[in-house]
Amino acid sequence: MKKIALTICTILILSAFTFIYVDTCKAYTKTSQLVWRAEKVNAKQFGNVKIESDELRNNYDGRFVDENFIINMSSITNLDIESNQYKAMLVDYLKSSKFFDVDKYLKAIFKLIRSTPLENKFNLLRQLNIRGNIGPINIPIHLENQDNGNIIVSRVCRFNRTKFGLIYGSNSFFNNLRDEAISSIINLEFEIVLEK
Repeated sequence: MKKIALTICTILILSAFTFIYVDTCKAYTKTSQLVWRAEKVNAKQFGNVKIESDELRNNYDGRFVDENFIINMSSITNLDIESNQYKAMLVDYLKSSKFFDVDKYLKAIFKLIRSTPLENKFNLLRQLNIRGNIGPINIPIHLENQDNGNIIVSRVCRFNRTKFGLIYGSNSFFNNLRDEAISSIINLEFEIVLEK
């Protein structure tokens, strides 16, 4: 009787740890895109930043259960300024200690906390680690299945940079900035190609 009970317990324990992850998708970084957008009082600017890696895991019912999404902050570019001189100045400024402090914090990392399915969409609650500061961000995503088996993930992430220590130029922390004030909200627009 003890052997039977031990066998049943062993099966239950093993089944609890089996099939947690049944599918893993990885980003095809060459065609995946990430666009940043920021605003001043009299200007809007945008550019690209490279996705270093993105790996999503989902369980048997299609729910995402794990993710490790890494952005290489040293790759940040500007796409709207025509002058090469001013373009370089802005990029250097964004990489400096006033903003992302890339020399110290090369990567920004998203970790999945929870996913909620909504038809072809998911609502992802993520933990963002940027410039050494960590906090939650809610991101709705849209999934599009392609004929070749790949999945296109589209998402727009809006977050308040000041909650992650990026306070430079924010009206919430500095007075009399006038036209030099920079919006506290940063937009990240993703289009990620996931391969199984």
